[in-house]
Amino acid sequence: MLKSQGASKALRRFLIHQIKYHRIGYIHFDCDAPIVPGYDVFDW
Repeated sequence: MLKSQGASKALRRFLIHQIKYHRIGYIHFDCDAPIVPGYDVFDW
């Protein structure tokens, strides 16, 4: 579903990891939050 919605491979990897290993049910993206280490960052 994420791929068909246009989510990048890096974003899909991040979300799947958070859901599987940290049992995350809700993710809020904040432009002022610190960068999560170990993941790709795109400067748009």
